[in-house]
Amino acid sequence: MVIDFRNSTVFPERLRDDRSGFSVDVIIYCPKSDENTIGWYDYNELQWLFLCRQAIDETFIWRYPIDGIDNNKKIISWLKN
Repeated sequence: MVIDFRNSTVFPERLRDDRSGFSVDVIIYCPKSDENTIGWYDYNELQWLFLCRQAIDETFIWRYPIDGIDNNKKIISWLKN
């Protein structure tokens, strides 16, 4: 299965249902540091936000979670690796 990652200069088009100005959660991968995290795009501030403390390089890639591959247990396990 080929998983389609997108460049950090491409922003998620799916917004949260609460109309808060944030995209839905996406899975982030930073090849330079080999870091994984969850992130979202803040359309009010025009910036990426990440659920992590480490610095994420500007060259990260992202993708939407995929049904059947990404569930809570798998994502938690994936983030710990």
